[in-house]
Amino acid sequence: KQVNDSLGHQEGDHLLWKVAQALQLQNHGTYLCGRVGGDEFVVFLYGIDDKKQAEETAYHICETVKSLTLPENLSGLVSCSIGGAFAPEEGTDYRELFKSADRRTYQAKRLGKNRFLMEDMDIAVDRLNQAMGKKERILVYGDYDVDGTTAVALVYKFLQQFYSNIDYYIPDRY
Repeated sequence: KQVNDSLGHQEGDHLLWKVAQALQLQNHGTYLCGRVGGDEFVVFLYGIDDKKQAEETAYHICETVKSLTLPENLSGLVSCSIGGAFAPEEGTDYRELFKSADRRTYQAKRLGKNRFLMEDMDIAVDRLNQAMGKKERILVYGDYDVDGTTAVALVYKFLQQFYSNIDYYIPDRY
């Protein structure tokens, strides 16, 4: 919108083309994508084994879009917000899945730019906001494997920027 309003629709369309190209370059045969209107795209993942793969793909898409640059006359960053939905748990057809994903997209936008929300992440975010509002202690608990320790480190480091009453626990493997 900022590009269209400032530089015209031709520049806005060019930026949308860059987003589409970035999505295509990011794709390694694991999804179909298309523009559904305005600045919105739908990405349909297939052949994934678990939700973690979907989250990793969403993260990489956010990072890829964030790396795009605006035209010279504008300052700021290109951003994206992603909402995810999973079949068959959240629906078995396009409409049901789109509705869930769209709702999460708007929740992600309200939380700030360059975010993605998947099933129940909104519940976790609400609980964290509630804990911070009540000045409760937050404990980030993780597994001892590489994924668990990495996730704990990232979540702890991120939350520590906004809240000081936070700690972490990673159980010993043995």
